[in-house]
Amino acid sequence: MEIGQPKLQEEAEAFGFNKKDLRVPLPVTVSSFPTEPIAKAFLAYTSIGQYNVQTNPLLMANMAQAVANDGLMRKPFLVAEDLDADGKVVKKYEKGEVTGQPISSAVAQQIKEMMVKTVEIGTGRPGRVPGINMGAKTGTAQVEGKPGIISNGWYLGWADVGETPLAFALFIAGTPSMPNPLGGEELGPVVKDIIAAVR
Repeated sequence: MEIGQPKLQEEAEAFGFNKKDLRVPLPVTVSSFPTEPIAKAFLAYTSIGQYNVQTNPLLMANMAQAVANDGLMRKPFLVAEDLDADGKVVKKYEKGEVTGQPISSAVAQQIKEMMVKTVEIGTGRPGRVPGINMGAKTGTAQVEGKPGIISNGWYLGWADVGETPLAFALFIAGTPSMPNPLGGEELGPVVKDIIAAVR
């Protein structure tokens, strides 16, 4: 609460919220953080990703990769290369360009350590792959306007596989038959399979 909305908004926007120009190269749905003044109670909800905060898995994976890359945010891309009409490679994508540094290297290291603990002893354990250094953040977010209380589950993080860390974000929507899926329990096993497939 002491940080205040302007500072929270500034940090969220440094990570890519409210940014309308992200392309991979297809357009990406904008992740939104409130820009109008809100009451302190709603600000508290906003700070944990509730209230009017909306995001997508691509931005969450990109936030995780910034933590894994010492605070440097890289532009994500969807394809490995662009081809012309004859099938010739006109552009290759090997590593996204740096688009900013929303957090310092020291802060990234602190968050990284907490994310590692989440996998070792916390809610991220179902996604743990023995022998792989990895970190995660799990979560749930309530969905407004649905009958009853329905939540969405999240599991996002990074794993040291290959030359650069693999960043990921998985999302599962709550349904009337499974209204409150937990990110760790439902998505952890999927994360484990993904990491095993690329290691």
